[in-house]
Amino acid sequence: MLHQVVELDLPEYRRITRSMRTLMELSSFRNLHKHQTIIVCGCGESLRAITKRPNCITIGVNDIGRLFTPNYLLVCDYQYCFDSERWDYVNYSLAQYCFTPLPYLQLTHKCVVRFPCGTYAGTDLSSHKPLHYADTSLYMALCLAAYMGGNPIGVTVEKTRVEQATAPHHGM
Repeated sequence: MLHQVVELDLPEYRRITRSMRTLMELSSFRNLHKHQTIIVCGCGESLRAITKRPNCITIGVNDIGRLFTPNYLLVCDYQYCFDSERWDYVNYSLAQYCFTPLPYLQLTHKCVVRFPCGTYAGTDLSSHKPLHYADTSLYMALCLAAYMGGNPIGVTVEKTRVEQATAPHHGM
């Protein structure tokens, strides 16, 4: 079957895609995957060890779409933080839902979940609204996996982050 190609001018395209978008509340994802395996995927070297898409729920961050399409995408940085090629993987992600704490982030994704940030390095997940954050988007993605009820939760990490976390600290 052939599909007819319809050319729309940009303002019309934006109007149509805005009306098609579904905005979800974070609370609708609370314990959605209770007792299911969730893997949180950063964009570091350890992800290359995954040779095929995992047979479980995946939460990816930023431009993870360069390697595979996760079930959920978490975006914690504005567009200006990415070069144009990386931004395209974020903006045109095929993930089922895109989560972001950024109120002014413009995404073309049809299912965007916006939520407020919780506490820096927070661990209390009893609230139904905010997700906690830290210096890396993986922390918020871990909080999202726990919020969704994931158990067990696996993580792929950047080698440099592990080295920083395990390096000896002097002083104090």
